[in-house]
Amino acid sequence: MKMRRFLLNKLVRDKIVERFSDQGAVVKSKVLEDNNELLEAMTQKIVEELEEVFESESQEELIVELADLEEVMDAFKKLVDIDQKDIDAVRKAKGAERGFFTKRIFAEHVDIPESATDILEYVQEQPDKYPEIDPETGDFLETNEDV
Repeated sequence: MKMRRFLLNKLVRDKIVERFSDQGAVVKSKVLEDNNELLEAMTQKIVEELEEVFESESQEELIVELADLEEVMDAFKKLVDIDQKDIDAVRKAKGAERGFFTKRIFAEHVDIPESATDILEYVQEQPDKYPEIDPETGDFLETNEDV
């Protein structure tokens, strides 16, 4: 019987190899014993699952993809030894201090006075995330990271 090979190169659920084998497929796989290697594979899996959430075309499909994302997030939290209670406590505290996302506010840009040094320092430390733009033209300004 002719076989066709497809590259997977990803972390898969525990029963996937068995399911494939039951249908005559041969999966070359390995167990990731090294936690750093597993952490990298899980990080890639989180990105994959998040992309699938955004590609969902129906409510039912979205529910399935969110379930997958939560499953891999739960495994990730176990790997890095983080308890959900700790995450919930931080969420609650952050929400109390900064608010939640209930008002649906989308910030397009911010004009920061030079006197607001804490905000300026925060955005200037992350030029890839918060690039500076010319208020007159809207063009991106060059950053001097060497200065």
